[in-house]
Amino acid sequence: MRVNLTARHFDLTEGIEDHIHSELEKLDKYFDQAITARVTLEQEKYRNKCEIELKYLTQNLLVSEETNDMYLSIDNAIAKMERNIKKIKEKMKDHKLKNEMVVEASNEDEFIEAARQNSFEED
Repeated sequence: MRVNLTARHFDLTEGIEDHIHSELEKLDKYFDQAITARVTLEQEKYRNKCEIELKYLTQNLLVSEETNDMYLSIDNAIAKMERNIKKIKEKMKDHKLKNEMVVEASNEDEFIEAARQNSFEED
């Protein structure tokens, strides 16, 4: 996974950078191809905002989280992203199953029709 980190209004420490990389590794298991992640961290007074954008094939997934603690914002944003990825993968899986059932149903109809034609030919 390629990661692009941006920090606004504060200095990015190695601890935060390592935390982001370790948390993003959790998302790698959902993808079979390379993905790009853009993480934007922003700090204003007591607000710490984390925005994560993932680009996978033709899809762009974007989540944003804002709390008083930067580490908590990162963790919550990763959790949101993981839920979104699971939901999308489940929809894709359901859609694929529905398509397979339609194909199987059309094959059954063809089989039944062929059986009917054969029975008429025998008479």
